[in-house]
Amino acid sequence: MSVADAFVLECSVVEAAVGLSDRDLTRCVADCAARERQSLAGLLGFLAEFDARDLHEPAGFDALYKYLMHHFGWSASSAFKRIQAARACRRFPALLPAIAAGDLNLSAVCALAPVLSEENLSRVLFEAARLPREELKVYVEDLRAEQAPEQAPAPPVTPFQLTLGAVIASESLGASERTPIDPRWIPPPSPLERRAPELTSLNVKVDASVHALFARVRALCAHGPTGRDPARVLRRGLEMLLEAEEKRRFGAPRKAKRRTEVPRPAEAPATVEAVPPEVAETVVTDVVVAESGPRVSCEREHVPAALRREVYDRDDGCCTFVGQGGHVCGSRYAVQLHHRIAWAHGGLNTADNLTLHCGPHNRLMAKREGLDRRPPRRAPEGPRGPST
Repeated sequence: MSVADAFVLECSVVEAAVGLSDRDLTRCVADCAARERQSLAGLLGFLAEFDARDLHEPAGFDALYKYLMHHFGWSASSAFKRIQAARACRRFPALLPAIAAGDLNLSAVCALAPVLSEENLSRVLFEAARLPREELKVYVEDLRAEQAPEQAPAPPVTPFQLTLGAVIASESLGASERTPIDPRWIPPPSPLERRAPELTSLNVKVDASVHALFARVRALCAHGPTGRDPARVLRRGLEMLLEAEEKRRFGAPRKAKRRTEVPRPAEAPATVEAVPPEVAETVVTDVVVAESGPRVSCEREHVPAALRREVYDRDDGCCTFVGQGGHVCGSRYAVQLHHRIAWAHGGLNTADNLTLHCGPHNRLMAKREGLDRRPPRRAPEGPRGPST
């Protein structure tokens, strides 16, 4: 529908509503509400099948909620609710008539989805019909309490004690120098992030063991500025984890080497840039490696760390899959190395043949090539959260 058509429709509806009597206007509102409920039930039914077929992946999206936000203009919360409700309706098709009849709204389906089962479905559909929000919240808590197994009382936890006199103070602990993060790895901030203040709140629930671990770390760093500020403790821990994971997945970052004037032997192999285009093309298509070709690893199960780091830096740590409509995925969540020409089909471990793909698109390409991949792990209900 064009902008002009939408304007004409809006004007016609407004003009028609102005001329209606109170009785007719009330009936029209009720009819529109009924059609909206029926349309929602139909949308959830079709969306459930769309989700089961993972049709968002060929379009270049690693998550369904991103597809819905991009194509339909929904907010993230609206997309999450519809995905969660659609998955619940796929598990329990009896929810669709209840939605169409107005007994359950979208928020009610999302609230009931985690506690629904084949045993209590009929009872829940009867008892939860048209419950107000606060009463529905209490009803869901009661159902969750019924399903929760009885737990033995936890043993008393001995508080952690640290004798600061036995700790050798060190000014370097908590203020160690670290390699600055490459700005290319940091995605550009969204308009919302640019308008947001510098400080934000991070709320997370942890068990007693994690809380005790955090307290021990703060106690060990209490002599320096890091231990006195929980935010700085968290930041330092995240930086160390990021550095360790990037080193494990893609090798250590390259360090700048001091250049020395060393004469190159005449028989030294040429660099990658010196390889003619026709020779470089044969490396990928004909699976032929010239003596002066690019760096190649003949090991299938191991890609050298330097090569992994080269591919990671070149692709900026993002999935490079291009969807049917030209959309580039760009996800940074659980990216992994992908062979443009599969190893099983003769592809090599070269920088030209390697790229980064997220898990869903790596499995999609393997499926297209007839290769086996591990099935994705999907939660029984509710959508995944946003990829980093």
